[in-house]
Amino acid sequence: MQPLNQLSFICDISSAGLVDDPLGTVRRIYEFLGEELSPLAEQRMAEWLSISRERPAGGWKHHPEMVGLKREAIQTAFADYRRQYPEAVADR
Repeated sequence: MQPLNQLSFICDISSAGLVDDPLGTVRRIYEFLGEELSPLAEQRMAEWLSISRERPAGGWKHHPEMVGLKREAIQTAFADYRRQYPEAVADR
């Protein structure tokens, strides 16, 4: 099996990268797609980020059960990905 990060049609991003550097992550996605991120779009994203940064203490808590999913089913469905990218996933 070819590692996911070597497939040319997959732009692999981490949720940590998206949280820590959202604009940098968006720039990577645009670069991957061969598209230009316009200065206006980047400015508007930066403005939105500046007003939407308010989070509850400790961050948001998301659970599969909140949307009708089972943790075990997700772990089974993404077992290959979890083995390939152990640093990108954490059991919570």
